[in-house]
Amino acid sequence: MTAKLGVLVAFDLFSLRRPALEFGARIAVREGRRLSVLVVENIELWHAASLPWAREIDRLCGQVLPLEASRLEALGQRKIAQVRRWLVEIETRLALPGGLEIRRGRYLEEAYATVREGDLLIFGAYRERVAGASPIWVWYDGGPLAERALAVGRELAREEGSRLVLAGPVALPGGEFIAADAEGFLDLLERQGCSAVVCPRTSSLAKILPLKARCPVILV
Repeated sequence: MTAKLGVLVAFDLFSLRRPALEFGARIAVREGRRLSVLVVENIELWHAASLPWAREIDRLCGQVLPLEASRLEALGQRKIAQVRRWLVEIETRLALPGGLEIRRGRYLEEAYATVREGDLLIFGAYRERVAGASPIWVWYDGGPLAERALAVGRELAREEGSRLVLAGPVALPGGEFIAADAEGFLDLLERQGCSAVVCPRTSSLAKILPLKARCPVILV
């Protein structure tokens, strides 16, 4: 029997954004997919905590403190517990079974190693921006997965009641389309804002957007 297609939401342990999980849950319900969550513990941060001279700045008081592995571990456990609570609430509200996996490594590498072919991958660690009405963007590059990205973007915009904007190097007739290269696209996202970005995972932008966009990044 073929395994059921899924939606994988990937978080960096210390950059948890619930809207990305909600996006993933709604897509999973709509398309009859399984919801999975991956939490990645940044291995470089743990390596840094083993160094005697490593320091951190307390976000509340601004005090410079030693970066201690025990405090890092305790904070990590609280973050994981938070994700578990989100999952239980979503599973109960939407009758949607889900699963949680925790890995230690590098964020993008672990996400790409975990996702299966045919699954949707949503990166949920991003820099937040001021709230407001922002469009859903689709990067349309004319590649083999471009039409799939466009279909997901259109459905997501319809469900969310959001404006849909397409951008890319390949002109697409109809709708709102902005001609842009990769660098120009990143600039558009920064200036105009985004509530989500849909991108083919075969695109060169697929490994840049999760680190640059201020919104959930959905790779198809």
